[in-house]
Formats: sequence, C-alpha cells, structure tokens
Amino acid sequence: MKAILVNDDKSLRWGDVPNPTVGAEDCLVKIEAVTLNRADLMQREGDYPPPPGCPEWIWLKIAGTVA
Repeated sequence: MKAILVNDDKSLRWGDVPNPTVGAEDCLVKIEAVTLNRADLMQREGDYPPPPGCPEWIWLKIAGTVA
C-alpha cells in the first residue's frame, strides 16, 4: 500500500509500505482520502510520536469505508 514517508532530510514522499495485518480488535479501512495536518508535520520533526502500536508513516486523519 502507499503512505506518506519522511526522508532523512525530513522531506516527504509518497511511497510503498507493507500491507497491514488486521488483528482481532482492529478494523480494516479502505482509505479514499487522507489529509496532512499540523500533528503530521510535528511528527515529521520528531515532536509528536505516533501512538503506541501505530506505524511510523504519517496520516492521522483518513476517510474511507470499513472493509
């Protein structure tokens, strides 16, 4: 799948990441739109770590349908 990734120089790129694995307490969302917001930019700078168990790539806000 695709995600917004942070390069070593902190620039952003659209790149490939592994497909998620869905656990018993998870839901899979077919994402139709994402937004890049202030918290994402803070995460890029290392000032806003992702929540425990979440991947490192950026996208805190999504819209889609539960698959």
